[in-house]
Amino acid sequence: MSRPILIPLWALALMFAVLAIHRGASHLVHDELAAQSRATLDLYVANLRGRLDKFRAQPTLVAEHPVTRALFETPEPDPAAIAAANRLYVRTARVIGASDVYVMDASGTTIAASNWDDRPTFVGQNFAYRPYFIEAMQGRLGRFFALGTTSNRRGYYFAFPVRRAGEVVGALAVKVDVEEMERVWHRRDDHVLVLDDTRMVFMSDRQDWLYRPLGALSDGERARLSETRRYDRVDRPPLPVQEAAVAAAAPVVTLGREAADRFMRLEADMPDAGWTVVMLASTAAADTRIVAFTLIAGVALLALSGAWWASVQRRRTMREKLELEERSRVALERAAADLERRVEERTADLATARDELVQAEKMAALGQMLTGLGHELNQPITAIRSYADNTLKLLAAGRMQAVQDNLRTIADVTERANRLIRHLKSFARKGRLTLGTTPLVGVVQSALQLVAHQARDSGVAIRVGSGISGTAVNADPVRLEQVFVNLLTNALDAVAGGRERWIVIDAVASGDVVEITVADSGPGIPAERRDRVFEPMYTTKEPGAGLGLGLTISYSIMQDMGGTLAVVEPQGRAGAVFRLTLRACPAEVAA
Repeated sequence: MSRPILIPLWALALMFAVLAIHRGASHLVHDELAAQSRATLDLYVANLRGRLDKFRAQPTLVAEHPVTRALFETPEPDPAAIAAANRLYVRTARVIGASDVYVMDASGTTIAASNWDDRPTFVGQNFAYRPYFIEAMQGRLGRFFALGTTSNRRGYYFAFPVRRAGEVVGALAVKVDVEEMERVWHRRDDHVLVLDDTRMVFMSDRQDWLYRPLGALSDGERARLSETRRYDRVDRPPLPVQEAAVAAAAPVVTLGREAADRFMRLEADMPDAGWTVVMLASTAAADTRIVAFTLIAGVALLALSGAWWASVQRRRTMREKLELEERSRVALERAAADLERRVEERTADLATARDELVQAEKMAALGQMLTGLGHELNQPITAIRSYADNTLKLLAAGRMQAVQDNLRTIADVTERANRLIRHLKSFARKGRLTLGTTPLVGVVQSALQLVAHQARDSGVAIRVGSGISGTAVNADPVRLEQVFVNLLTNALDAVAGGRERWIVIDAVASGDVVEITVADSGPGIPAERRDRVFEPMYTTKEPGAGLGLGLTISYSIMQDMGGTLAVVEPQGRAGAVFRLTLRACPAEVAA
């Protein structure tokens, strides 16, 4: 084949090779960008869930407060009761960090509020049209997010019914300022949006994107927004989102003239809140890497193809062949060295990206653990309330010594709750674990004290075997107590409502290992589910009864202490049996 024909064929093959390299580099870089952006998006979602879960239980507590109940003791609220409620709501909003706390009567009119002295105030305003009020009046926790019609500030609302003699007579609402959640989103090139069920932008790191839908709204969606007055008196044009013709791990979009750059769009649903979180990750840096990689590969291919063409020419004469052969050897050595350098640089880049992804996953797990704070503190808070109610009765009876004992117990339980919070904070910092000789009897007694009230209310008998006394293990006493509380709480939930209601805690020392069992008379755990009970967010309870983190945290604590936690097969009976193993202390120390 003549040289005039070979040259265009060679150029065409080189062009196709460069296009193939460009396509492969695009997939590789975009996949990496999608993975990193997905990890970042998961962190944002975990942060949003944690913020909302922090406030979810607050309206329940305030709605059942005696000051709130006093507002509904008479047909018309007493002015003194209203003043007391205003003061309580001001303190509550300041302590929990809420935007507003207020209570409405059965008609939806606000009676008292934390902003009673502000202008404008919620007092006298009627919010019967808000879905959170309607849900609360139906006897359940109401949730809604909207732009405030009075304050003109965005908020997420939680509402809980106020009952008198078992009848719903009003609703207590807590408003969470969502602007606090946006402050962690400010990134140089990327953007974060929170959409409602109509694809309307409710939260964003760019204020000019707020209250603008991603696409045109239907008539039904406009009617629903108007009925609930979610964005009262706000009507903005849609964001000009356009799909780009780029094949990637996630859709690549542009935002028209408002933001000419391209973004990779990733979404995550938050069904409990009714939100969709969207992250727009800039592809500018990724596109630069793709172009640079393609150019380098093209130059390399051009050099290699040039060497090949030169080798063909060297065959014409022996002298030219020897000269070109030497030049080819040098060129190949340089190309090999350059390729090896690029491989090493690429390997280092991949290692860095892997470490960043591992760190992102670690922080996402930490965010999930933080969402379980309410679950972990539920038992100490319940114990504090039980002792507080008992103290009021003892105080009325003049039994001051018993009152002092109860107050000391409340102080101890409060300190334990504080330690539980520190445990969750230290979950990601394993180096702070303090191991030492820990008598089992003291840890078990402390855990039983936290769940004693729940056991009495449920009519559950908790028996402690003789193996607990005189046995000591190498553990952190506070964390081991937390494990017992989690297991006992789960067992109490399991046996509640059964004909037989009992829990047995016992221990057996075998050599340098102590096996501790927590068994109950509940329905047990099916064999096909035992491998999943320690997974995060996995729970067999009814929706809203737990986050599914208790056993996950307990499993990790046992691993940190060098022990194990497992579900074992019950021997000859129904129920669940959890087995903990820890290293035993020397016999003379345990004694």
